[in-house]
Amino acid sequence: MLAVAQPDLQPAVPRLPLDTDLFGRVLRDYYRGASSEYFVRRDDNYGDRDSTACYFRSWEELPAHQRCLLNHARGQVLDIGAGAGQHTLALQERGLKVTAIDKSPLAIDVCRARGVRDAQYRCGQLLEL
Repeated sequence: MLAVAQPDLQPAVPRLPLDTDLFGRVLRDYYRGASSEYFVRRDDNYGDRDSTACYFRSWEELPAHQRCLLNHARGQVLDIGAGAGQHTLALQERGLKVTAIDKSPLAIDVCRARGVRDAQYRCGQLLEL
């Protein structure tokens, strides 16, 4: 019996232009009122749908384990990978000095627009507090 290779039956995924700050753009678009739904397809063709709304939760909407952890924060806090700043804002509201950093300049713009007092764009740079 002769084996014949079958062509990949998965439909080809078109190559789209590379967006260097896709996550920041998704956060900014949601903040500006666009849909919270987005779809991601990886280079291995795995696809998934998610919602950006989870990055904009209030204190009451945060999962209990996150509220518990945030309740233990003391002194100065560094929020690494702050995204839209939900944890930074929760800690600020409790009177803590918080520095939010993210490698996404658009996410930092969203943080500032939402009221984060100290939001800094950092990409592979050291931060002095």
